[in-house]
Amino acid sequence: MDEEIANKEIAAQPRDASTYRLVRRCAITSRPRGVVHKWRLSRIVFRHLADYNKLSGVQRAMW
Repeated sequence: MDEEIANKEIAAQPRDASTYRLVRRCAITSRPRGVVHKWRLSRIVFRHLADYNKLSGVQRAMW
C-alpha cells in the first residue's frame, strides 16, 4: 500500500524534476554540447583558458 502511494507521488512530479533530465552545460557560455564535465566548460572555453594557463591541473600532452 505504501509503495503504491509513493509511486503515485513520484508520477505526479513534473518530468523536469528528475536528475536524469539535467543537461550539463558550460558554466560560462551555456553551450550544451562539447562540455568537459570535470571543469564544466565547453571545449572552446576550456582550450582558451588552458592555453593561457588559467586552469589548474591541466598539462599539454607530450609524446
